[in-house]
Amino acid sequence: MGTRSYRVPGAAPTTARATTRPSAGLPAAAVNRFAAGNQAALTSLREESSPGQVIVQRESRADALTWLRRLLAARGAALSTRLPAAASRLSGWSTDRQTALLRQVRGSVDGFEVAVGAAGLLADPQARQIIGILESAQSNDALGNRLVDVFQTSAQPVLGLVIASRIPEPRLRAVLQTHAQGAVALRALRTRNPIGGVPVSLWLTYGYLTALAGELASPGAAGVTASTPARETGVEAILTPPAVAAARAAAAAAGLPPPAFIPARYYEDLIRGLHQQMLAEFAYYEVWSRRNPMDTRPGGHVEGIATEAKARVDAQFGDYGSRPAPSLSFAAGNLSDRTTIAGDPVDMTRYFVNEGAEAPVSNVQAAHNSFEDAVASQAIENRLIDHYSGRSAPALANERAALAAVGMSTAERQRRLRLIDRMWGGVAQGGNVSIRAREGGTARETRGIYWGLFKTMLHEYLHTTAHPTYTAWYEGLTDSHHVTTYQEGFTDLFTLKAWNSVFPNEIAANRGFRQRIQGTADADVDMSSVGGPPGHYPELVEAEQIEALIGLPNMRAAYFRGNTAVLGGSRLPR
Repeated sequence: MGTRSYRVPGAAPTTARATTRPSAGLPAAAVNRFAAGNQAALTSLREESSPGQVIVQRESRADALTWLRRLLAARGAALSTRLPAAASRLSGWSTDRQTALLRQVRGSVDGFEVAVGAAGLLADPQARQIIGILESAQSNDALGNRLVDVFQTSAQPVLGLVIASRIPEPRLRAVLQTHAQGAVALRALRTRNPIGGVPVSLWLTYGYLTALAGELASPGAAGVTASTPARETGVEAILTPPAVAAARAAAAAAGLPPPAFIPARYYEDLIRGLHQQMLAEFAYYEVWSRRNPMDTRPGGHVEGIATEAKARVDAQFGDYGSRPAPSLSFAAGNLSDRTTIAGDPVDMTRYFVNEGAEAPVSNVQAAHNSFEDAVASQAIENRLIDHYSGRSAPALANERAALAAVGMSTAERQRRLRLIDRMWGGVAQGGNVSIRAREGGTARETRGIYWGLFKTMLHEYLHTTAHPTYTAWYEGLTDSHHVTTYQEGFTDLFTLKAWNSVFPNEIAANRGFRQRIQGTADADVDMSSVGGPPGHYPELVEAEQIEALIGLPNMRAAYFRGNTAVLGGSRLPR
């Protein structure tokens, strides 16, 4: 059974004592740079007659840097009055303008952070906002080097926690997990910030970094816990669709028996809904069939996007089991352009009914309470899949009539289903991934398609990293909705975390990264072409609820290492 990327139809797709004593093992240059920078900023703030000058003059627009020069040169009392205005001005700028400015003032950030700390403004949300914006203006690799330095050598130890509090958790995790000194820096930060001295506003950040330090030390075991009956009951409740839960509650309130599957006219209603969904999908995908192919040569642009996707997934999940999965390449045969395949009308029909049911299909399933008896409802669905796809002909009179009522020959239905299958965004089957490699009508549209392809590659590569035991476990579930939650909902959750490790800051700051996705001739920042988060299955919501209930370490242990016992025993699978 293949796993498909999801597309919404119709959418293009109190401060601590200062110290400059460095931790052992740091390069002398890094120690000297931080010690000198911190001390200069502290001295400038304490001088009554002369504020000092921390910033080195740079080639840039004077008006753009005036606010920062004045900020750093001010004494503590003056600083507190300037922060809100400076924050308001900067936060009102576009992402591109912020990025262009902030690249030019990287060397002054050390002094800025210490100035904020020395002025007693660490709890000021405006001060923290500015720190966060400054920290966002660099690539993940550069941020990793910076965090390792500041966690271990900043004059104000608490500044490391302040900075960490302003970085999204997926990005922070990816940066520290992939840096050779990430674990060491985390230990140093926690040593330099005893829990009794951590400001209340930073407790959550401190707790997260503590958990992350444990995971870096023992990625396969930290946070992994045994399932309990209460947890299994909670998971079962999450896996019950809201409409089903509401129907059950309404029946109970009325003193009626719980809803039951309604087989009468299920075939007829479902085949009508299926045909409506197929027509809508065909109208979208037929356009793709007329577009020019992309560069799918071994070592070419598309393969480079796949390589980047693996790197970003592994930065987030490599320590937990994704890294052993091979890179996707055309030469190796585990990456292919699916627009060249014949297309499979049976699997496409199966997907529309069992996994990717849109409103025309899902509304029918809800109206007939198909969730209440998966065995009986799927027996009807399986016959319908065979008949609509043309694998076999219906034998019952009502089924023949329902199929005839769609008003389209078997050959035409198969042609359209094959085309939809060929033009589908991405499919993973076993360790192999196939993607739709077609360009847009303009260079700008193609740039957006490249970013969409990167999102698809994140998702499909993740499918290849799923442990065989985990795959066999969810494929053994009876209800297709439960299967989709574990197959696609979990994958969507991990995809979103990988995406959030690069969006928007890494994308805006890392020109080389943009070049590898957009093409070497076009690496400007164009966030509108980058778009928003990846498309996802509705079951992502359930995966997020399961994460809140059982924790991410348990989900990773099951997905990447095959430890399905953490997902439930007595109640699941069902």
